[in-house]
Amino acid sequence: MQEPNDTEVPDLPRNALRRVEADEIVPIEQMGKLLSLLVAESIIGGKPKVSEKERERMEIEGGIAKEDNAFERGILSLGEPSLFTCPECHKEARPVFAVTPATLFRSIVS
Repeated sequence: MQEPNDTEVPDLPRNALRRVEADEIVPIEQMGKLLSLLVAESIIGGKPKVSEKERERMEIEGGIAKEDNAFERGILSLGEPSLFTCPECHKEARPVFAVTPATLFRSIVS
C-alpha cells in the first residue's frame, strides 16, 4: 500500500488501513521495486489456496471489469441483492466476493 502521507488523498489509504492490515506500506518511489520483488517471490507451499468457487467468482469479476456484459458473465450468481447502489450510475450493487473484513461490490450494468 502507498504511504498515506505520500498520496494526494491521504484519507483513502488511511481508511483502508482501518479495515485491513497491509503487508507493506511504502512511498510511491519504492512501489515499483516492491511490486517487482513480490511478483518474483514463489508462493510458500506451491499453489495459492483459492477455492474453485472463489476462482470462478474472480474470473467473472475480471471479465466484468474488462467491460463484458455483467449479466452474460453471471453476476446474478455472485451474491444476493444489497441495499447499496453505485454512487456514479445509481444501479444496484451486489457483493461479488469478500476478502475479510471487506467486501467487493459490483454495480449491475447491462
